[in-house]
Amino acid sequence: MSEINLEKLEDARLIALYLAGEEAGLNILVARHLPAIYGLIYNYVKTAADAEDISQEVFVKVWKNLRKFDTRKNFRVWVVRIARNTIIDFFRKQKALPFAAFERADGENVLAATLASTELSPLEELNVKNLAHELREAVDCLAPKYREVINLHHVQSLSFREISESLDESINTVKSRYRRALTVLKGILPENKRF
Repeated sequence: MSEINLEKLEDARLIALYLAGEEAGLNILVARHLPAIYGLIYNYVKTAADAEDISQEVFVKVWKNLRKFDTRKNFRVWVVRIARNTIIDFFRKQKALPFAAFERADGENVLAATLASTELSPLEELNVKNLAHELREAVDCLAPKYREVINLHHVQSLSFREISESLDESINTVKSRYRRALTVLKGILPENKRF
């Protein structure tokens, strides 16, 4: 099988190929999911070195446990769950849990980059950056369980169903936390900055 064909296969099929001895199956899975997992981890740890180490640990765990994975389930959700647990273990060792933020490794604000347009005036760009900063600070004030749902939904683009599976919580609990987080954010943000 050529790599071009392998890259088009769904995760479950790549897992089956890897378990049947086709090493490229695992390589493609890692390449496919590493950027999102690294980004998720970096949002918590804030350093590239720690994010790289934890990402590597996550995929070692994936490799070691791939035979146990139920291919009827969503592979991405399973990897996010492993990443989440690995992050928690990392902070237990550190004895500190930082607030999640919307900043990337290069220091650029993800929310500001998403909202900003090259056609904005400098004043509009400044307003957007200030709003993004205020929103990031407001998100930082959320309880960890609310902040986590906001980050998984808006930064990692997971659906509520995927968040439910990765957190091992009911979808109603996830949606409730999301609504509660939005309510708290509305209370934190100044009235003219509310969404």
